[in-house]
Amino acid sequence: MLPLRRLGERLPSLAGLAPRAGERLGRRAPGPPAAAPEPRAALPSRPARLALLVLVGCAAALFLLLGIALAERVSYRGRVLPGVRLDGVAVSGGTELATRQAVGAAAVRLEREPLTVRAGQARLALRPATVRVAADEQATATAVLAAGRQGNPLGQLLGPVVRRLHAIQVPWAVSYDRGALAKAVDTWAGRVDRRPVDGGLRFEGATVAPVAPRSGLTLDRPGAVAAVAAALVHPGTGVVDLPIREGQPGIGRDQVDRVAAQARTLLAAPVTVTVSGRSLTADPAAMAAALRAVPSGGQLNLALDQDRLRVAMAAQLGQVERPGREARFQVTGGQLRIVPSTTGQLVDLGPVTAAMLRGERSVRGTLVTAEPRHNTAWARALGIRHKVSEFTTRHAPGQPRVGNIHRAADLLRGAVVEPGQRFSLNQAIGPRTAARGFVRAPVIDQGSFSEDFGGGVSQLATTTFNAIFFGGFKIVAFQPHSFYISRYPMGREATVSLPAPDLSFVNDTRAGVLIHTAYTDSSVTVTFFGDTHGRVVRAEGPRILATHEPTGEPEEIVNPDLPAGTVITEPAFTGYDVEVFRVIQAPGQPVRRERFFTRYKSANPTVIRGTGPPA
Repeated sequence: MLPLRRLGERLPSLAGLAPRAGERLGRRAPGPPAAAPEPRAALPSRPARLALLVLVGCAAALFLLLGIALAERVSYRGRVLPGVRLDGVAVSGGTELATRQAVGAAAVRLEREPLTVRAGQARLALRPATVRVAADEQATATAVLAAGRQGNPLGQLLGPVVRRLHAIQVPWAVSYDRGALAKAVDTWAGRVDRRPVDGGLRFEGATVAPVAPRSGLTLDRPGAVAAVAAALVHPGTGVVDLPIREGQPGIGRDQVDRVAAQARTLLAAPVTVTVSGRSLTADPAAMAAALRAVPSGGQLNLALDQDRLRVAMAAQLGQVERPGREARFQVTGGQLRIVPSTTGQLVDLGPVTAAMLRGERSVRGTLVTAEPRHNTAWARALGIRHKVSEFTTRHAPGQPRVGNIHRAADLLRGAVVEPGQRFSLNQAIGPRTAARGFVRAPVIDQGSFSEDFGGGVSQLATTTFNAIFFGGFKIVAFQPHSFYISRYPMGREATVSLPAPDLSFVNDTRAGVLIHTAYTDSSVTVTFFGDTHGRVVRAEGPRILATHEPTGEPEEIVNPDLPAGTVITEPAFTGYDVEVFRVIQAPGQPVRRERFFTRYKSANPTVIRGTGPPA
């Protein structure tokens, strides 16, 4: 309300307003003026009120989480926080001492217990020692105790809740030899890997037998290493499955069926081949012997091997063919000459086999001139001009071993070693069997006296070794006898057996080498013809470096591999350490000295008695 004084001051003005007010109001009686309404306070909007509630709620939750985190830290001071895990060990809530003890005990098991792995159907085991697994228990325990106590503030605040929903998995601190692990995986792969098998055909006489395709398996080596490495830092996961890739065959069943049907049609009846007016017959058996299912570019196709077909049809083709003759070397009275080659007339089987594969039953063939593989031009190009080395050894006549020496010499005679080619005496002579003309005779087998087919062939080996030695050729492999045998030059001899030891050399000249052999009742000679372009070879020695005398006490050996009643008597052998030098001088090159060291064993007098089945 206005004060009285101020009201009096305003009365005149208020009175002046009365007539105007009366005029506006018409017949309404004038009255005192209405009082002005008091202003009302403004209320906040609804979104603002919601935001305020959210803010208050967050603050409350924050204070709650902070309280929980602080309470957890106080409660678990010096202990592993809840929600922390370590494979193989119950660590959550444990004290530092208990945790370190439990980790130490588990580390011993981790370093000793085999890890089981599975690759397809194969179950394998890995011993930790194989890959030198070493668990660092100190570092592992420290990591367990520190888990959940580090990180950003928000993570620390939410940790007590998050760890209960999703535990912290602490890995073991483990070291291992990655190279050894890779080797172990390679070993497993050798047991697991299985190459895919392409489909194909097999021929049993004239019968077609399909070969079913088969998928393969391949161990993923990098993946396997990674899987095992992961299991080492997280043990106790049970069997570790190694990744395997499946490989599909390139030739499937549909192609096998297609080609099998084609082969059966081809072999259903003979094919007539007409050459120079003569009718020759290729029967199903002959065609089957030459028929092949050949994979190429993901496709399977039939093919007829012309060389095999020629052999299978030899009797038929012999009616029209005239074979040629290869060039050969002939040695007469120490003189060398080339026996020229001759050409032949052979059926051209190319068009014949093509027509057969097209299903034709009547084929016309033609004769073509055939040059032998080793013709006169080949023989001349070898540049074999004169004798380069020769050596002879002697033997007592009439013994069974002599027949073996002569048989081996016959097989070796005429062998040609082209420039740069490697020669093997075992390959040149081949198996020593009764079917190939060899007989039983004494041998030295791995340092022991015995008897076997081919006994005595080592004398030819020693003779050949010396021809190689004095020819100056590069010796690749040789082995001296276990005992010194007086008929051989000391320190310059060799023995052979199948499959080893072998005698081999490389022809390191620009010319070919012809090996010629000759023998009498009491000797065998090996001669090398070629051209060493002035190379001169001489031997120095032998020089005995040490002597090993036997005790002289007789020994008797029972050998069940020898027929009953067989008695072999061997004298005592003195052992020696011997050295021999080969001195090679070639025009325009420095002199080369090569040392050959041989250790011969000593042996007492020996009587060997056979106890096996009669021969």
